[in-house]
Amino acid sequence: SSRVSDLACRSLAGVQIGLVLAIAASAFQRLRLYHVSYGLTESRFYAMAFLIWIAVMLLWLGATVLRGRRDSFAFGALIAGLSAVVLLFVVNPDAIVARANVVRMSSADASVRFDVAYATSLSADAVPVLIDALPSLPRDVQCPLAQHMLRRWPPGGELSIRNWNWSAARASDAIREHEAELQSLVGPEEECAPPATD
Repeated sequence: SSRVSDLACRSLAGVQIGLVLAIAASAFQRLRLYHVSYGLTESRFYAMAFLIWIAVMLLWLGATVLRGRRDSFAFGALIAGLSAVVLLFVVNPDAIVARANVVRMSSADASVRFDVAYATSLSADAVPVLIDALPSLPRDVQCPLAQHMLRRWPPGGELSIRNWNWSAARASDAIREHEAELQSLVGPEEECAPPATD
């Protein structure tokens, strides 16, 4: 009878895991739709990553605890958590966000606009992506983007030891390498025309 009870508990736990996975899948789909409709943001990116991690943990729970391998769960969960942190560091989230929004802008219809204010709020990791994407963006987007990058990471500016980091150094190098191109987009007056309104 205890064996039957244990089997029933495991079956019920398996059903609960399946239901939570369904909820996580629904939430992920909603975030994906937000991305398609309004663009990708850091919060949406991290929320998607967190949902994927939850799904992995639930599947690992089913593969270990529900099969009587409780001792394996904690170690696997620790490895999965550390791997997620390292992976997020390696994939460069701000660059992914910038690239995704550029691709969305180029593949969508004319009613979709590039969010300059949000793009310029991203960290230095997004700078190389934004510089490479400038030629494919509308003129009223190119100028404010170029202006912001020149002001935030001036080509002649030097990073202090206290403020130095790899991302900021790469951003400064990219600005210095494309200074002439960026200056030509801003123009001698260094004033951008207001965005066109529909």
